[in-house]
Amino acid sequence: MAECFPYHEHQRLIDVRGHRISATRNHLAAKVKISRAQSVHLPCNSGIKLEKTGQIPVSMIGPMSVPLVLFECDGDIISLRIVNHDPYANNKVTDLSFLDNAIEIDLSLGNLKTDLYFSSQASIEEAVAAFKNGGEPGIGKYRKPDIERIFILDLWLPEGEIYHNYLDLTELVKLLAKNRLAEKSLVYIPGWNAPYDTGYPFYKAAEALGGRERLADAVNRAASCGISVMPHLNFWGYDTATNGIADYEAIQMKNKKGEPVGWNGDTNKLAYIDPGNSAWQEMMFENIASILKDYHFKALYLDQGGCFDFNLPDSLIEGSVNYFRKLAGDFDDLDVIGIEMLTDKLSGLYNLCQLWGMPWCGLDFDYVQAPVSPVCKLFFGQDIAFMGHLGTPGSLPGKYVWTSNPFITSNGTGKAFQKAWDYHKQMGAIPSLRVDMRYMERIDLHELFRK
Repeated sequence: MAECFPYHEHQRLIDVRGHRISATRNHLAAKVKISRAQSVHLPCNSGIKLEKTGQIPVSMIGPMSVPLVLFECDGDIISLRIVNHDPYANNKVTDLSFLDNAIEIDLSLGNLKTDLYFSSQASIEEAVAAFKNGGEPGIGKYRKPDIERIFILDLWLPEGEIYHNYLDLTELVKLLAKNRLAEKSLVYIPGWNAPYDTGYPFYKAAEALGGRERLADAVNRAASCGISVMPHLNFWGYDTATNGIADYEAIQMKNKKGEPVGWNGDTNKLAYIDPGNSAWQEMMFENIASILKDYHFKALYLDQGGCFDFNLPDSLIEGSVNYFRKLAGDFDDLDVIGIEMLTDKLSGLYNLCQLWGMPWCGLDFDYVQAPVSPVCKLFFGQDIAFMGHLGTPGSLPGKYVWTSNPFITSNGTGKAFQKAWDYHKQMGAIPSLRVDMRYMERIDLHELFRK
C-alpha cells in the first residue's frame, strides 16, 4: 500500500509528494483544499467526475458508497481516505468549490473517531487498489453472479393498471428460449404481488395477475431453461394501508431529529421500519421464506437496500448489516441478492446493484451532467454485478412502475434508451432491457445484445 500521510488536528498544511494540501477539522466536519487539482472523483451516483465548471449543486449528489475522494493533480492522483473507527459511521460531501488553482471540499464525518489520510498514486486504478488493500474484507457470502442479460417486466403499475401478468411472464420465457437467450438471463418483476409499492411486507401471488399456480408455473418454466426470476421487495418499507402491523410507529425509523421517516413520493405511501428491529426481521423473513417455498426464487431484489441517508442515525447502517447477515444465513439457496444503492458497508452481503443517480432514475436530485468516473466500477466491479435502474428507459414506448417521464419525453424514447444503454456499457453493467410484450416481436434481440 502507498505511504499514507495522516492529518493531525494541529496541522493546517500537509505536503504529499510536492502537492500542497490545506486541511481543517471541526468536530464532525472537515474542509480540505488541494492546490493544482483539476478534477475530483466522487464515489457518489455510481461514480462521477467533477471538473472546474463552477459551483457544484452538492444537494444533487447522492451519498458516498465508499469513503474515498480522489483528486487529479498534474498527472498524479491524491487520495483522501476517510477512516471511521466506528464501522457504522456515515460520511457525506456537503460542499464543493472550484477555486482558481485548487479544489475545496467540505465533508460531514461520521463521528469524532474519524481520521483522514492522504496519499499519492500514479492512477485511479492504483488509488482504488491501495484503498481496498487497506480496508476490511467483506464476509464473502455471495459471489458475482453469472448473468449475461437482464429483462425488466413491469406488472402491476402503482396507480392500479395491470400492464403485464403472469401469463406475460410465461410468454417472455418462451420468447427468450425461442431466441436462444434464456441461459444466464434474469427477469426482474416489479409490481409482481400488488400495485407497485403496495402490500409490503406481505408478499404473495396476486389473483388479479393470474394467481399462485400460474406464477409458480412461470418461475418453474423459467428455471428449466436457465432463467432466474427476481421479484421486487422492499427491505424496510411497510405499506400502512394494509393495517398489518399494530403500533408500527413504535418500530418506525426516526431521523436525527426524532421524526418518523417514510416514502411520500409518486407511488404509494410507505413507512420505513428500523431494519435492525427483531420483530420486523421476523415478519420480513417469514414472508420471504413463504415465497421461496412456493416459487423457488433464486434471486431477490430488496429495494432501498443500502440507502444510508446522512439525515438518518448511524444505527441504520448497523441494523442493515444485521438484517442482511441474517438474510444470508437463513436462506442458503439464494444465488442473487440485489439492492438499490452501492455501499461498502454491506460488502459480501449482496452481489447485484442498480446503477443509481442518472436522470432517468426519476428523482429531482439525480445528477449525471458530469462525466462518469470509474471509481465505483473499480472498487465494486470484481465482486458485484451492475444492472440498469428501475427507471431505465425501454427501447420502445411503454408504461413503467417507475421512471423519469420528463427525461423520456424530452429526449424521445429511442434517444433516452440509447443514453441509458451507453452508460450501462461504459460501467460494465449487465445489459438491461425494459420489456413491453406488446412490442417484443419488433425487437431484434440478438442484434441488440451484440451491441
